[in-house]
Amino acid sequence: GAVVLGQRAFGLHVLGRGVPAFENRQTSAWLSGRWHALLATWLTPSYHHSGVADGAVIAAVIVIAATALAVRRRAGSPPVVGIALGFVAVAYVLRFVARAGAIPGLAIAFPLGWAAGWLLDRRVLAAPRTWTLAVVATVVIVAVLASEFAIGGGVEWGGRYFAVVLAVMAALAVVVLVGRAGEVPSGIAGVAVVVACVTTLALCGTAVRSLSHTRTETNRLLDAIVVGGRRARGPVAGSADTRPVVVSTERLLPQLAWPRYDQFRWLSPHEEDLATYGRRLAEAGADRVVLVSPDPATQIPQLAEYREMGRPAPGGKPPPVPVIVLARR
Repeated sequence: GAVVLGQRAFGLHVLGRGVPAFENRQTSAWLSGRWHALLATWLTPSYHHSGVADGAVIAAVIVIAATALAVRRRAGSPPVVGIALGFVAVAYVLRFVARAGAIPGLAIAFPLGWAAGWLLDRRVLAAPRTWTLAVVATVVIVAVLASEFAIGGGVEWGGRYFAVVLAVMAALAVVVLVGRAGEVPSGIAGVAVVVACVTTLALCGTAVRSLSHTRTETNRLLDAIVVGGRRARGPVAGSADTRPVVVSTERLLPQLAWPRYDQFRWLSPHEEDLATYGRRLAEAGADRVVLVSPDPATQIPQLAEYREMGRPAPGGKPPPVPVIVLARR
């Protein structure tokens, strides 16, 4: 909190209280924003709706919570608990097999911590080490939830800052789960260990696969931009700078392209300003530009001064985001 306040004070001192050039269109009331942020950062199963696989892991975290409460209250029969744990393992294996990408929801991505949270009670918290870990974790979680964007993330601040407290949550989970192990039948404890191993392996596989997929897709996009850049090299006649101009409303694209950043000149206008910057490029004499657009059907007509020349597809496979070479009319 002190760091945030200090940063804000420094920014006001240097920049003053200017009026923003654009408004965040995804505004909401603070309380409803916290609710949406909680769903986005704790209970979202994937960035792309994956049907049965997403539904399975959502059901799994509900089953984990219900089973943990039953164990805490000594109300669950061993067969029912065993079946519930088996369902959890199957759900996470199904999520891995479905190739649905990364899991943004922390409760889904860290089921052992989620289970430990539901197993907490006054008796467990009576131990000083457990109480200390729980307080630290709670303070950080509440602080991030209170200050993150309603959409759950962003360039400046977002749900990824929950990762700061993951080490504390992991230590707390170990303490709680080990402490509870002696309260359940040995058979159920053994099943729980097997399920924990299966879900952990499934999550590790999901993480590695999603990282590999992201890397591959990013490289495919950058390769297409490089090919398009060759066609659009030397966009302004007579200019000493012959690097191609890449235009995109995807504002993070230059950061993703950091290994090849210096090979291009980047222009990242807001969607509503695309036509304005298209006119400025034409007036500056840019004969060819590369457009990276998530919505070519809408954005190409906005660049009325240009016509489409082609869409690079290295290896014969289109990039994940369309890359279009445009020439001035």
